[in-house]
Amino acid sequence: MGGGSSIDTSKGIAIVLSFGGEIEDHSGINFLFGPVVPHVAIPTTAGTGSEVTFAAVIKDRSSKKKLIFTDNFFVPRVAILDPLLTLSMPAKVTGSTVMDALSHCIESLHSQQAQPISDALALGAIRLILDYLPRAMKNGNDLIARG
Repeated sequence: MGGGSSIDTSKGIAIVLSFGGEIEDHSGINFLFGPVVPHVAIPTTAGTGSEVTFAAVIKDRSSKKKLIFTDNFFVPRVAILDPLLTLSMPAKVTGSTVMDALSHCIESLHSQQAQPISDALALGAIRLILDYLPRAMKNGNDLIARG
């Protein structure tokens, strides 16, 4: 439960619980040999999409490096999206996290792997951001806008 960093940390915990060792032992692309222990992601921000992706970035404080992980085996089994959990986010944080979501949409549109379905989803998400971000910024308790 939390923002993208918290959810990425939970992915790292699931990896170590499943395969042992240290988290840095598992860094890389498509490195797992099977699924990790089931875990649930409950985002409290609106930007990273970590609750539904097969990527994670975890900072190794001792080496001062960011470790990159990508693998289909550690996507959370369940994502619970509840706008009530975003009510405590200040307007500035709301705006910042939604700009992160907007950048993901724009990135998707310009990806070399873009497909008509991914383009439609990205454009739909951009429309939702344009429609609802101003409302959420104006009234942080607007659950429809936050949803």
